[in-house]
Amino acid sequence: MDRVMALCNSRDLQDGGEAVPFDVVFCGQTCRAFAIRFEGRVHAYLNRCAHVAMELDYQPNRFFDDTGQWLICATHGAVYRPDTG
Repeated sequence: MDRVMALCNSRDLQDGGEAVPFDVVFCGQTCRAFAIRFEGRVHAYLNRCAHVAMELDYQPNRFFDDTGQWLICATHGAVYRPDTG
C-alpha cells in the first residue's frame, strides 16, 4: 500500500537548493531518500548512487553541483539529471 507523507512546505524546496531528507522502506530495508526542486517541479529519490552503494550527498542535504543543474555523487563524481535521476 502506498502512503502519502508530508515532508515540508513546498516553498521550503528551492530550485537547485538543499534537499529535504526522509526515510522510506525499499526492498524490506529502511533507506534514506531526499526531495529536491528542479525547474519548478519536485522530485524525490533514494539517497544512493546507482554505481556504488554509497549515499550521494557531499554535505548534509546537498546534492546539486555548483551550477544547480546536476545531482552529483560525492564518492566518485557521477552526475544525474535532477528531473530523471
